[in-house]
Amino acid sequence: MDMGKSSKAEIRGGEPLATDYEVFLNFRGPDTRQGFTDCLYHGMLDANICVFFDEEELHIGKEIGNELSTAIEKSKIYIPIFSKGYASSAWCLHELAHMVECKKSKPSEKEILPIFYDVEPHDVKLKSELYVSALMKHEDMFGRQRRLKWEDALRSVAQIKGWELKNQGYWKFIKSVIQEIVMKLKTKDKYVAEHIVGMDEQVEAVVELLDVDSKVMRFVLIHGMGGIGKTTLAKVAFNKLNSLFSHCCFLGNVQELSLSFGLMTLQKQLLSDIFGSGFRDVINDVDDGIKMIAQRLSNKKVFIVLDDVGNEEQLEKLAIKHISFGLGSKIIITTRNKSILKAYQTLEYEVKPLDSVQSLELFSRRAFKRNFPPDDYVNLSRQVVSTTGGLPLALEVIGSLLHRQNKALWIDVLNHQKEIPYEKVQDKLKISYNVLSHEQKQIFLDIACMFVDKDKTNASYMWKDCRFFPEYSIQVLVCMSLIKITDDNKFWMHDQLRDLGRKIVCGDTGLINLGRQSRLSCPDMAKNIIRTKERKEAIVALCLGRDELEAIQAVPLALESICCLDGIASGTYTSKEFSRLPNIRFLKLIWGQLDGDFENQLSELRYMTWHLCPRELLAINFCPSNLVVLDLSNSFITEDWAGWSQIKVAKKLKVLDLTGCEEMTKTPDFSHHTSLERLILNGCSNLIEVDGSLERLKCLIYFNANGCTSLRELPEGIGGLEKLEYLYLRNCKELRKLPKSFARVASLIELDLSYTTITRLPNSIGNQKHMSLLQLRCTEIEEIPSSIGNLQELKSLVLSYTKIRELPISIGNLESLQELDVSGTQCRRLPESIGDLRKLKVINISESLIRELPRSIVELKELEELHVEACQSLQWGIPEGIWELSLLRVLNLELTRLRNIPKTIKLLPRLERLGLYGCSELEVLCELPTSLISLSFGSSSLRWVENLLSLTKLANLSYCGHDGSCSLYLQDGPCRQSLAFLPPSLSTLTLHDHESITSLSFHCNLRNLTRLRIYQCHWKEVQLNGLEQLIEFEVRRLEFLEGFAGLSSLKRLKLLSLYECPNLTAIQGLASVESLEQLAITYCPKIESLDDLSALKRLKSLSIRGCEELLAVKGLDELETLKYLKFTDCRSLKSFLNVFNSKVPEECFLKICGCPNLEENPFEGRVTTYEECEVQEKRRKEKKESETGNSSATRFNSSLYINDGMVEFQLTRLVRRLIDKYLSNWTP
Repeated sequence: MDMGKSSKAEIRGGEPLATDYEVFLNFRGPDTRQGFTDCLYHGMLDANICVFFDEEELHIGKEIGNELSTAIEKSKIYIPIFSKGYASSAWCLHELAHMVECKKSKPSEKEILPIFYDVEPHDVKLKSELYVSALMKHEDMFGRQRRLKWEDALRSVAQIKGWELKNQGYWKFIKSVIQEIVMKLKTKDKYVAEHIVGMDEQVEAVVELLDVDSKVMRFVLIHGMGGIGKTTLAKVAFNKLNSLFSHCCFLGNVQELSLSFGLMTLQKQLLSDIFGSGFRDVINDVDDGIKMIAQRLSNKKVFIVLDDVGNEEQLEKLAIKHISFGLGSKIIITTRNKSILKAYQTLEYEVKPLDSVQSLELFSRRAFKRNFPPDDYVNLSRQVVSTTGGLPLALEVIGSLLHRQNKALWIDVLNHQKEIPYEKVQDKLKISYNVLSHEQKQIFLDIACMFVDKDKTNASYMWKDCRFFPEYSIQVLVCMSLIKITDDNKFWMHDQLRDLGRKIVCGDTGLINLGRQSRLSCPDMAKNIIRTKERKEAIVALCLGRDELEAIQAVPLALESICCLDGIASGTYTSKEFSRLPNIRFLKLIWGQLDGDFENQLSELRYMTWHLCPRELLAINFCPSNLVVLDLSNSFITEDWAGWSQIKVAKKLKVLDLTGCEEMTKTPDFSHHTSLERLILNGCSNLIEVDGSLERLKCLIYFNANGCTSLRELPEGIGGLEKLEYLYLRNCKELRKLPKSFARVASLIELDLSYTTITRLPNSIGNQKHMSLLQLRCTEIEEIPSSIGNLQELKSLVLSYTKIRELPISIGNLESLQELDVSGTQCRRLPESIGDLRKLKVINISESLIRELPRSIVELKELEELHVEACQSLQWGIPEGIWELSLLRVLNLELTRLRNIPKTIKLLPRLERLGLYGCSELEVLCELPTSLISLSFGSSSLRWVENLLSLTKLANLSYCGHDGSCSLYLQDGPCRQSLAFLPPSLSTLTLHDHESITSLSFHCNLRNLTRLRIYQCHWKEVQLNGLEQLIEFEVRRLEFLEGFAGLSSLKRLKLLSLYECPNLTAIQGLASVESLEQLAITYCPKIESLDDLSALKRLKSLSIRGCEELLAVKGLDELETLKYLKFTDCRSLKSFLNVFNSKVPEECFLKICGCPNLEENPFEGRVTTYEECEVQEKRRKEKKESETGNSSATRFNSSLYINDGMVEFQLTRLVRRLIDKYLSNWTP
């Protein structure tokens, strides 16, 4: 299973992660890996950020392979860490350039946030010798074009506002970085299903009520019964409109969250969503939150959605009725109780049920998997639909219930439905619950109370041992639309169905007698119940502690109340208390402790989660004899933990999860758990040895030791694991060889040895008849045994950046192979037998030494992707028969030495992406297939390009002209100045190195162009008329540019960036671009003034640097949405802001540096930061001195003592990490 390119890519849990990362770390290992970057990486893990941590020294090749390229492309935030030696690493520069390209292609989805570790931004801008000399050395190996590309990337990233470490302490600095990243990872848009029936007209009605274009403040109350689609309607409206507002928030599940976690949690979320995570820590109680919300949102133009509000108090506590919102603010509230808000300017919208046609369509999709019923079911379907009242949830559930059922059941359901009033939604839904078997009902109720958004694997083991037949039962629940299984194998349930399950559990007892309820998921209620003295035979599931993330959020409250983390930690529970719970089968403990004699107790316990379990166990005779799942993730236990000897009686144990148990150096004795099927040691970074008793686990199916970086060897007994199917050893850096007994393992399906130091793959690998995935990336393996040809079921073979020199001929026997990756290897050829791999879909030979593609490649009729980039040794090009690859979608030939492209390429009917950039010897680009969506081309040798107008689907084009000698063929001859050869379908256009063209105008056909980038061209003028849809416009290094024409016509432009335009004296029409949100002007020294910017009401970011003649900037006082304002090296600048009359918000970040003609710090107390370069160091030292000795807590050893002496917390390393982020803001 490919989990990414990083040795630390899989970060948490027992399952490998997919390659959708949130953060990609780019750094030079020798400079920062062991110190700063390692701290940053683990800090991100603690914040539950999915981070890609790349190990540079493991890269053998010189280019980015497809696997690593995919990791970069799928990451959301890139963090390059610039150190003094950064530019000496070609790999770092490769990655950085690719990150810049990804940011350019998807600017709204990607973000680069640089950290300047021990360098200054001007070093990265190549204004010092620090990086310049290293780059010149790279030119000898990679050529001038590559060096220039890297220089562009460095300068580009150095312009971005990042973080400068300088003399700050690591942890405080890292906390601020992580806090910012967490906020940036939050996406505004809310998930809604595709193809929603009957929603378009209702969305338009709500948008019309909001009257977004007006300056009138509007409340719109969306009401209706449960399950009618209020939340869906609000989400669609929010997704459609949120981009028009600087301050917006969708606060979902208000009723549920307020009951579970309190209104203060919602107050914090409201402020942090709008202003940033820093506001979470400034609220101490609910009243404080009301004041803070009212103060911060006062006179702000906001767009807020409060979903599922239950009562008026919730609106009171969220300060909605106390705020004087700014002009144009819009508030949506969804509720079942329309009387909760009676205010001026409140408009109501009652969600309409689906009409008969829409209802029939939605019902048919569930009942028949089509949009209309079969002829013999039309009348019966219409009768059933008529009983639902057009309620979407009821239509889905009942339709799923009747799927593939006989007409007798249909009639029975129809008669039952007729007796239930429309408004009793849960009664209508309960009909599906009533037809479930006893076992299916138990699973449904367990999910509703305990397992929503939880992985299904472990719960299934519990249900199987209870004889609930989970595989069949879960399938029934899915088919009946009572639950869904997400792509990451988790349970999802509609809130109406969740509430139905919890209502059934409560029965008639409600809150009066919780001891009679079967499942208690609220930790506070569960804690109270377990303390009572009555016997509680009904309880089967109990949660005594919150998840770690919830616990972290609750830490400040615990510290404020000095209550031993009460409410976060579970506390200490005695055997006497558990003796009153004879039937409990699921128990969840977080930070808890067990005490007393547990002999003959917990005999029904099947599933126990005990996260953050302490090193010492106070309980004796802890004998859960029927335990099948034990999850001790992130605990402080070692191999000497007293619990190991006590749980020996758990002979039926199937799952043991020790993820993140960093204190453990050796695993416990497994000899008493011979039924174990899943053993998870993921992230046990100090684990050196796996106990030899592993050989007794004859039932073991899944063994995950990913990230056990200290593990040196596996026990010889692993050869006796005859049922082992999944073996993950990724990033076990000290693992140098597999035991000899590995030859006896013959049942593997997936094997991942990536980032180990294993040098040899045993010949016995051919015995794995059922293996489907083999990952060997970045190992020391030099040869693949010929026996690999016996792996008839192998689907993915990844050999990238290994030391192999050739593939065995037997590879042609892998008849099931779909992916072959030999990128970055020393392979010089592919065997002709590769043509026998008829199911192959992806080939990656990038950065390898392969000289030619085998002729047999044209036999691969299923091939979809062919990656050949940076194969400098490739001499013979692409075979003429490539047209036979009718399913080929991606063909990447960038940075190769190909001299020609076969004309038959035009016959590829499904080719979508073609990369030809940097093909240094390519002279002619022939006719291309009309299916292309993305195309890059251009080199100094290119002389002729066929007509591109035929590419009617082309959306992304990158065209490098170099010296401008390339002619573009049209019917009327070559055309350069107007670029009339461009197809009208383009949405993104990048032009660079067109030196011989002196001016440019765009023809009116480019109506769909939204992003335009122009680099290093010799144009004096750019005419922008006809580009009405343009959203982003970036200009870099246009040495002769004197001005623009038509800028004022760009009514949708959000980003304008001008970089190094030394002859530009003015930006005509700038004041008319009212849609602009980001404006950056860098090193344009002849600009003396800008238009009055007061009309740019949506401007959020203004950065001006190196404009030495700029005297003043007018109109900034009126910009209420400004969040970031920076002036650097503007030597002539005298004024830009009247702070006393300014509408610029107080939270706006302001940085001034190198502007000597400004008055010294006229902005104290009005803006965030004012920095003069020469006084920065002094202020930093003063701040550090002022903080010394003022901490409210003293840390030493493994204890944390609160200064008032009331309480002492014994905390090990992980707990300190969890609460450290709040400690600096806490006062007793």
